[in-house]
Amino acid sequence: MKSESPLQLHAAALARIPPSFRHALEKFQHRLDRLFGSRLVSWTLFGFAATGELPTPERRAQHVLVLDQVDLDLLRQLAPEGLVFGPIGLAAPLIMTPAYVQTSLDAFPLEFLEIHQRHLTLAGADLFASLELREADVRLECEREVKGILLGMRQGLLSAGDDLVLLAQVEKNAIAALKRLLAGLAWLKGERAYLPPHQRLTLVENATGESLAAARASLSPRRRCEWPQYTTLYADLETLRKIVDAW
Repeated sequence: MKSESPLQLHAAALARIPPSFRHALEKFQHRLDRLFGSRLVSWTLFGFAATGELPTPERRAQHVLVLDQVDLDLLRQLAPEGLVFGPIGLAAPLIMTPAYVQTSLDAFPLEFLEIHQRHLTLAGADLFASLELREADVRLECEREVKGILLGMRQGLLSAGDDLVLLAQVEKNAIAALKRLLAGLAWLKGERAYLPPHQRLTLVENATGESLAAARASLSPRRRCEWPQYTTLYADLETLRKIVDAW
């Protein structure tokens, strides 16, 4: 049975959210209250939504629910809420516990770096402001990330065949992972604050003396997937792989 002492939304945090989306968050909090009560330790937006940007049909707001413990039966009761809140801009939340956060920083440093650098805690304690990542863990995940992107681009090419729509999705996934990789590389070079992806890339270029024009072009929202661009992006990622291997 849930406690009768649910978390209250932080007024200062809500004030940073546009009114139209704020209403959706308040409705979702009422559902969380009825389902979890005080078992909810914190609720945090991260990514673009934490800066006051509105979600779109193509880009939903990401968020984390930290619970005192994971209860699959309760999560199953939460699952149908996606039919209500998905269309108004909320992605399915990440579910964590305080212990999971503290014991997973070595396994997922880039993912936690993403939350740490741009987050807004709507209710409960801010568990992501003072995360301490280790340089060796960040470097290792950067290596896994860039090598995983390259593997995915090779396999995706074979799976897509002559279908440019499928190949464009492969490239889209690679670019999303590239942005996360660049955040890690910038962090390794001493930049602890959030930077937009193109600024992360500039920092990496300046630090290494490499020109990564294809990677920069891939960050444009108007980019279209064509075979020449695919090959030059792959070449820049190979350059980044060599950089990470040398660090």
